[in-house]
Amino acid sequence: MDSASGLTYRESKSCSETSWLDALCSIDSALDGLKETVSVECRTGIALETLGNTQAAVLHYRRALEQDQNCLPAEYNLGLIELENKRRSEAERHFWRALEIAPTQARPYIAIARIYEERGATFEAIEYLRRALEVEPGLSDFDPGARAIYPAEPLNEVINRLGRTLVKSPNGSEAGVALAKTLSASSHANAARAN
Repeated sequence: MDSASGLTYRESKSCSETSWLDALCSIDSALDGLKETVSVECRTGIALETLGNTQAAVLHYRRALEQDQNCLPAEYNLGLIELENKRRSEAERHFWRALEIAPTQARPYIAIARIYEERGATFEAIEYLRRALEVEPGLSDFDPGARAIYPAEPLNEVINRLGRTLVKSPNGSEAGVALAKTLSASSHANAARAN
């Protein structure tokens, strides 16, 4: 888990001792008589995922969303679970909702890029990866969230690889150009609001 954001990432199916301890601490704090809060639901979901109980984790993330429909960790983590289970349209819906909640988070853009790449929409995948690096310029290629989605290569290498295949792809058409313009306009609007 990225403790700063509450977003999970997939390392491997085996659980390190540290992960087990983190999971047990999260469960202990959740059961410590605290009122049911969004944070407790998310921490419990993350702990259950770490322990390998994805179904129970989904229930806790959904409870978090019932309490707060703008819960970024719950939306994003549900998206990762759906992506892992190859339910791409459901995953994409969660990732788009995560971006509505927090448009400056790079990880949902990275996940959406992966979905578009798998669909063969190369141009769009490249644009979403570029957008991820634009909203989080300090995003390291070794970010655990990025590595969970693109485990074998840094994001800039993914962009370069996809760019080489773009010439052969029928998806580099007007739709891709329109998407690039939309992302650019959105970026300029966000920059104007920040100032």
